[in-house]
Amino acid sequence: MFLDFLAQLRSYYLKRDTKGIITFQSVILAGVYDIKNLRRKIRTETDHKMNSPWNIAADFEVDMSLSRDDIMRMLKEYESDEKTVWTREGLLTSVRLLLTENNTLFESLIGKLADYPELEQILKELLFFGKPVTYNPTNPVIGLAVMFGFVKNEDGKVIPANRIFDTLLYNHFLSLDELKTSDIYKASLLDKNMFVQDGHLDMRKILERFVIHFHDLYGNRKETFLEEEGRRYFLLYLRPIINGTGNYYVEARTRSLGRTDIIIDYLGEQFVIETKIWRGNEYNLRGERQLTE
Repeated sequence: MFLDFLAQLRSYYLKRDTKGIITFQSVILAGVYDIKNLRRKIRTETDHKMNSPWNIAADFEVDMSLSRDDIMRMLKEYESDEKTVWTREGLLTSVRLLLTENNTLFESLIGKLADYPELEQILKELLFFGKPVTYNPTNPVIGLAVMFGFVKNEDGKVIPANRIFDTLLYNHFLSLDELKTSDIYKASLLDKNMFVQDGHLDMRKILERFVIHFHDLYGNRKETFLEEEGRRYFLLYLRPIINGTGNYYVEARTRSLGRTDIIIDYLGEQFVIETKIWRGNEYNLRGERQLTE
């Protein structure tokens, strides 16, 4: 029906100078999709083409983002209504609750992964494997990722658009692995009660147990596997331990624009995790100095 409506608009537009034809003065269709992608979307996979009959689109340059003042006003109203105090811990609790609900925005985002398998693949490479992706606006997959709000361009590199979507995607991909009964996930379920003492997370013990399980299960794999899959398996091991109580963020930017692999918040305490492959003691010492800096 929508495409029929667009066809009418186009027909009227082409006949706009014909005597007796009444056309619209103007029509604005504001949405997520770029109008030129609609024809591709309804074709079968074998019939996808780049050409589109909709060549009269204009850039939508209205700034739809919220300003800091807008956000502050909303938070104050919410604080008044819900009696929520916006401390650091209150904010982390809100993020945790948000990521456990199923809302229409999250459903729409995850639905796009099923519609566009190539989009899912590039997001996995970006999130789990840490592969640098150069921003190229003519790349259709990158264009889709930007259009749907998954990623953005920063200094010519493709990076996740925001931390909420970032963690949502990690949780989604990891939950699919959990359903496949990953061995490292099953090991975590057996271990998870040994890591919390008096409300404190024993991160050293988590790392020690993970290394034991990872070596036993995957130690004979190729180095490429270890490097690309190591972080994903650590997160699989971590999730049941902190689920419902703690948060995790991946590849957080430090003030010096360096990178750390994983930051974990648990009941007011914060842990920084840097995942490395063991390549000897000297390599390890350099890594420790880098992390300390």
